[in-house]
Amino acid sequence: MIHLIGIGKDVDLTIRSALSIDTFSLRDKLLLLGEFSEEVVIISTCNRTEVYLNSSLSEDNLLNKVFTTLNWPTEYKSFIFYCNEKTAASHLFEVSCGFHSKILGEDQILGQIRSAYEDSCSLQLVKGDLMKLFQLAIACGKEFKTTTMLYKMPVSYSSIAVKKALSENKKNFLIVGFGNMASLCLNYLLSNLKSVDNIYIAVRNLTKTLETDFVKSNIEHLESGKIKIVSLDLMRNYYDEVDTIICCTASPTPVVLEKDLPKKDLLIFDLSLPINVEASVKNIEAITLYNIDVLHLMDEENKALRKEVMENHRTVIYKYLNKFYEYQKFKKINSKIISLKVIGNQVSEKRYKVYENKKHTKDNNALVKTLLQSTSNSYINKAIEVLKEETYKGNEEIALSIIEKIFGSCE
Repeated sequence: MIHLIGIGKDVDLTIRSALSIDTFSLRDKLLLLGEFSEEVVIISTCNRTEVYLNSSLSEDNLLNKVFTTLNWPTEYKSFIFYCNEKTAASHLFEVSCGFHSKILGEDQILGQIRSAYEDSCSLQLVKGDLMKLFQLAIACGKEFKTTTMLYKMPVSYSSIAVKKALSENKKNFLIVGFGNMASLCLNYLLSNLKSVDNIYIAVRNLTKTLETDFVKSNIEHLESGKIKIVSLDLMRNYYDEVDTIICCTASPTPVVLEKDLPKKDLLIFDLSLPINVEASVKNIEAITLYNIDVLHLMDEENKALRKEVMENHRTVIYKYLNKFYEYQKFKKINSKIISLKVIGNQVSEKRYKVYENKKHTKDNNALVKTLLQSTSNSYINKAIEVLKEETYKGNEEIALSIIEKIFGSCE
C-alpha cells in the first residue's frame, strides 16, 4: 500500500524546520526507512517535507516507525497529515503541477520531485508502485507546465526577493550559496544588471565553483569585479559592502549570525529550510528580515490569474491519475501475462526443434505448413474444449464471446 506522511505548507515555520530533513542526512534517512518499507521517496524542500512509502504496515504502526526513525518529536504528530493509495497519488500529481506550493504554480517543485525520485533510485529504494507513481507524476508536471504555459509568468521565492530588493533601490547583493535557488537569484540579478553595482557569491568550495559553467559564461563580470566569488567562511568580511543578503544554502544550522552583522540598513531574505539566518537577527532595528512565509504574501499580483489557468487544466492531472489506476489494475494479471508468453514460446520452440530435425529429410514447404497447422490446432482445439466445458456449465455465451475476441467471429 502507498502511504504519504507530510507536513503541511501552512504549519508554522519553526515546526516545519524541526520536521525538515536536511540534504546531509537524507541518504541515511532513506536507507533507514527502507528497512521497514518496500519503497520510499522523500520530498524535502523549503516548503514541504513529504515521505512516500510502499508498506504493508498499518497507519498507526507506520507513523510510529517514521517518527522514531526520523527523530521527530512525537508531540508534533498533530502537525502532520496522512493519506494513502488514490488520495496520496492525487496529492503527488497536484504537487508536481504546483497546486500545493505556497507560491501557486511555481516551477521549481517539479525539479525537486525529480531529484527526490532519483535519490531513491540511486539507493534502489523504488522498484514497483512508487517507481511508476513518480514517473507519471514527473510526466504529468512537465505536460501541465507546457499546457498551461505558466513559464510565461515565472514566479519563485528567488524572483520575489530580487524584485523586492530592486524596488527598494538596493544595488549591492550577497548571495549565500550556489545551489538551484541561488542560481535563480543570480539569473534574475543578471537580467537586471544595469540596476546592480556588485554581486558577491559566498560558496563553500571556491575551486569547484570557479570551474562551473556559470563562472565561464560570466568571466567578463568576474574580471571587471562586478561579480565576486568569496568563501562562505569569510563572507562576514563583506557585510559592510552590501545592502542585501539572500540566503540559499542547505546548511542544517544558521550561517548568518547576529553577532557578525553590522548595525546598518540591511535587507535580508532567508529562502532556506532549515533557516539560514539566526532568529535573533529580526530584533536588530536597522535590519529587515524576510523568510519564505512572508515572501509568498507578496505574490498577490498575478496569483488569481495563475489559479484560473491551472484550474482550467486539471484534466492533465486526471489523465495521469487514470494511467496510474490502469497500471495498478493490470499489475495483478502481469504475472499471468508473462506465463502465457512463456507457454507461447515453449510451443514455438517445440515446433522449431521438429523443423530443425526434419528439414533435411522432408519437403521444407510441406513441413512448415504442417508445423504451422499443428501450432494453430494446439490452440484451436483447447478453445473448443473450453467452449464445450463452459456450454455444459451454462456459460456458452460468455465463453464464446471471449473466444471470438481472441480468434475472430465464429460465424
